[in-house]
Amino acid sequence: MIGRRPLLAAALAAPAIARAQSGWPNRPVRVVVPFPPGGSNDVIARPLAERLQARLGQAFVVENRGGAGGAIGAGQVAQAAADGYTLMVTSSSFPTTAVLQKTPWDAEGSFDAVALLARAPFFLMVNPGFAPRNVAELVALAKARPGSIDYGTSGAGGINHFISEYFCLRAGIQMNHIPYRGTAPAVTR
Repeated sequence: MIGRRPLLAAALAAPAIARAQSGWPNRPVRVVVPFPPGGSNDVIARPLAERLQARLGQAFVVENRGGAGGAIGAGQVAQAAADGYTLMVTSSSFPTTAVLQKTPWDAEGSFDAVALLARAPFFLMVNPGFAPRNVAELVALAKARPGSIDYGTSGAGGINHFISEYFCLRAGIQMNHIPYRGTAPAVTR
């Protein structure tokens, strides 16, 4: 969840950045979110873009370019001109995509991190009608019925998928991964 202080710090730093760039921005700035709308990155990017636009007097246009665990949007940013008019709001976990698939960009060399905007916890949630009420009960049920429990994430190969698989490995259980096209669909279905 975005904190007020990081958002305020980014908005307050913007005028200094603009002065240093001699007239930046003098045209709209593209803000790429490499995930579908409604997820945490999108929820952070939109108010940030609004505040930067109000502060700098130039449009900051948020574009969701989800797919392939963030690789599609990240690839567009990596291939954009290095002129300050294409930004990306993403989590620190987006390089996990490069571990699973060949990408046209280098996770270490194609991007420069310029601001920490938020810190977000990970949650293990269940439907209120599902029997387990805590982690111990979930693990016990999964051990009693191997492979009969499904779990959803924001997509295959993302940090949520990795964390869930690691949880299953450490707990000694087998659950079935259901990848959704983003966080919002995963938590609303």
